[in-house]
Amino acid sequence: MVTTLLLLAHVIIVMVLGTKIIFRRLPVGTSLAWIFIVSVFPLFGFGLYMLIGDHRLGRKRLKHGDLVRAHYQNELRIDDGAVTDSHPEVETSFYKIARVAGKETGFFIRSNNSVDILSDAEDMFAAIVNDIDSTETVCHLEFYIVYPEGRVLQVFRALIDAAARGVECKLIADHIGSKKFFRSEWPAKLREAGIVVIDSLPTGVIKTFFTRSDLRNHRKIIAIDRWISYCGSFNLADPDHFKVKAGVGKWVDVMLRIEGDASEALSVVFNTDFVIESSEQKIINDIPALPPVTHVSRAPIALKKPIQIIPSGPEMRNSVIFETLVSSIYAARRSVRITTPYFVPDESLLLALTNAAKRGINVQIIVPERVDSFLARHASRSYYGELFEAGVSIHEFREGLLHAKIILIDDEVCYLGTVNLDMRSFYLNLEITVALHSPEDCRAVDDILNRYMAGSTAVIPSEYLDENRSKFSIFRENLVRLAGPML
Repeated sequence: MVTTLLLLAHVIIVMVLGTKIIFRRLPVGTSLAWIFIVSVFPLFGFGLYMLIGDHRLGRKRLKHGDLVRAHYQNELRIDDGAVTDSHPEVETSFYKIARVAGKETGFFIRSNNSVDILSDAEDMFAAIVNDIDSTETVCHLEFYIVYPEGRVLQVFRALIDAAARGVECKLIADHIGSKKFFRSEWPAKLREAGIVVIDSLPTGVIKTFFTRSDLRNHRKIIAIDRWISYCGSFNLADPDHFKVKAGVGKWVDVMLRIEGDASEALSVVFNTDFVIESSEQKIINDIPALPPVTHVSRAPIALKKPIQIIPSGPEMRNSVIFETLVSSIYAARRSVRITTPYFVPDESLLLALTNAAKRGINVQIIVPERVDSFLARHASRSYYGELFEAGVSIHEFREGLLHAKIILIDDEVCYLGTVNLDMRSFYLNLEITVALHSPEDCRAVDDILNRYMAGSTAVIPSEYLDENRSKFSIFRENLVRLAGPML
């Protein structure tokens, strides 16, 4: 009798989850993989799907995200047409791709900006502290990792001083990425100083049944006075102190300091996340106004840099950054240069890269020699053979964990931000990307990539021919690769 009831329960679970999976219209391979797991492993399959199978942050968050973004975009009167005749270099196929992304996110190219590209941690901390010290009205920070050691404490003290001057200071930190921060004394100290601290996407046993626990807030944003902002791969973590015992070397990042109109879009992204994270109402009735612009006393911007902000994640209805990157790679005419710490592409991205190389495009991928993820390391290498066969060159950075996420195409557009080339970044995490359309900015990024290349060693294609590798290595990498579509 018990066996019959268990069998009946299993059949019902398979039918319910199978129907749910089919209605989601996932890639065929992903759908079949989940149906197979749920069918063959009764309890394990159900539990695994509940934990990591559904790309959901909850219906309320999706609905509120649309509502709050629309409110702020209307307040800013964001619309198309920001690129003018003064920027003919942007009127390319990449501009058309940018317009598609803008229609998805509400953020189009803004041209009244200056940009500083920071690739040294010392420069990043110095600039951030200096800008916080000069803040007039608001200072908002949002990070995946806040690690309370080293020069990060200088940032905390600058925030405390700013709050004492009457500046509105807020900090959003991811619950998992910043767990050491939340277990430290600093959240209490900051709150005592008048700084609002938000624990983003908290996890728990009960929450697992309603929202997927491994969906993370991977964004890195600083928004000051709606006029100065920072965005890139850099977490609020001092590389001299962060994961020093992991055996991967210091983390190497890139951060953009933006002054101008594009900062307003980053303010909208931050405020949207803040309203959603801090609201416990079923319906959001009170959306706080954006802070006033206080840049009137600042010097006029001499260099008019065209920039687009592209937020992405499961709280949005389409995978806008994935579509943007794949479309841009197909539009490449001369070169595609990539840095990413975690390279686990799906079939569409892999096809775009190999197709570009077969068309004679110079495709270069720079990855760290050592990474802090066993799965990412071995899954990544399972793609090397296909990439080499198409003519892609792969280089391993040896001077630390290259954490920068950059895609530079034809020296005409550069996508730089928090997005790794894996399915987690494309579909699961809250991410933020800055598209640089200025040739000058693209050349500056190209120089940084050249420095990374100088610290890298080219991977020898023959080493990844099946006949030159052990059966165990091939099996291990291909086995780990199978997990990619299900994440």
